[in-house]
Amino acid sequence: DLWTDPYVREIMAGLRTMEGEPLSDSNSGAMLGDESDIYLWKVLGAYGALLGPLQDAARIVERWAPAAEVAELQGLALYLTADSIRQGLAQHVLVQSEGQVMLPETAGFVRWLKKTATAEMPLGQTLRLHLGTAIAQTPPWLSLSGVPVFSPGGCVHQSGASIDIVLGSDPASRVVDRILNQLFTTDRVYRTWLQGGRCRVTLNPRYSAEWGPQTGP
Repeated sequence: DLWTDPYVREIMAGLRTMEGEPLSDSNSGAMLGDESDIYLWKVLGAYGALLGPLQDAARIVERWAPAAEVAELQGLALYLTADSIRQGLAQHVLVQSEGQVMLPETAGFVRWLKKTATAEMPLGQTLRLHLGTAIAQTPPWLSLSGVPVFSPGGCVHQSGASIDIVLGSDPASRVVDRILNQLFTTDRVYRTWLQGGRCRVTLNPRYSAEWGPQTGP
């Protein structure tokens, strides 16, 4: 019973984040607040799955079992070889921006993020946005058989919908982190923390049309 399950109730009561993690000062921005995420379609979908055949429920669970950025991006083209990257650039489904290769909407997102963060910077401070690899142009991940080997997150990265942003404790990083957190809570992006202060930002394809060259949410 979802209504009496302690884990679910803690999420509903704001004691856990929307991902189910115990609430703390560092992740309080990801909590469920004021019933904002309790939509009718979610209730109906859960009830339908409860009443449906077990194989349908198993299929739904399998579909959404991976991390959000992996599950949401299933079906996007992956650029796993240098040839496929060159072909994507030639066909303009990929672009070069900020010294990286990415989807056009990812490039639009980066431009919007820089513009928005610059406007919010403290007086006298300069924005320096340090970007990591968007699409690995020299694939280091071929197995002995020549088959690409990825972690699920790596596969997402090779779609061009992700970018790594290096964040520290400086004023610019705090501004960018605050903006990214706002976008995460409105489902525009997904965030995965990596080593070295890198934050992998993955665009939600449901909102990709919002990231034109000069647009944002």
